[in-house]
Amino acid sequence: MLTSDSPAIMSRREFLSASASVLLLSACPGICAAASAQHEGKDMNILVVYFSASGRTKKAAERIAKGLGADLREIVPAIPYTPEDLNWHDRNSRSSVEMKDETIRPAMSNPIDISPYDVVFVGYPIWWGLAPRIINTFLEGGSFKGKVLVPFCTSGGGGLGRSGAMLAASAPGAILRRGREIHASDSDASILDWARSCQEK
Repeated sequence: MLTSDSPAIMSRREFLSASASVLLLSACPGICAAASAQHEGKDMNILVVYFSASGRTKKAAERIAKGLGADLREIVPAIPYTPEDLNWHDRNSRSSVEMKDETIRPAMSNPIDISPYDVVFVGYPIWWGLAPRIINTFLEGGSFKGKVLVPFCTSGGGGLGRSGAMLAASAPGAILRRGREIHASDSDASILDWARSCQEK
C-alpha cells in the first residue's frame, strides 16, 4: 500500500519524458552557447566609421561606438593632412582646392569592409558646408544597398549643412537616416537615444 510518504511508481511514459528532459538539460550548454553566439553576431552588425582632422570627430565617434557596442574604424588618408593643408583662409590650401572640385577623391590608406554590417554610422568634420571629399572615397568604395547609413558631424554650429545630399549621391541604395551634429557638451544619454533610434530599417 502506498502512503503519502512512499516514493511514487513512475509509469513508462513518465520515465521516457523524464529521460528526454535530462538529455535536453545535458545538451543545454552547447545549445545556449550557440544561441548566445547568434545573438552576439546580431549585435555586432553596427559599424561606426569616422574621419577626423583635429580629433573632435574621433571623440564623437568613440562615444557612439561605446554606447552601441559597435565596431569602430577610422578613415585614414593615404597622405595625411598638415595644418597648412587645413588652412581654410588660404584659397590654395589642399582642403580648399579639394572642396572646390566635386570630382576629387583623396585616397585612403586603409580599405574598410562594410559588407558584414547592416547599419553604418559615418562621421566627419564639416568643411565648407559639406563632408570632406575623402568621405566620398569611402562611400563609393563599397555597396551600401539596403544598409542603414547614419551621418554625424562636428562643426562650429552649422549642423550637417549640405552633406546629407552628398552622402545619398555617393551611396546609392542606402537607407539614409537623419543625422546630427555632435557637441562635446551633449550628454551620452542623448547621443545614445538618437543613435538607437536610427538603427531600424
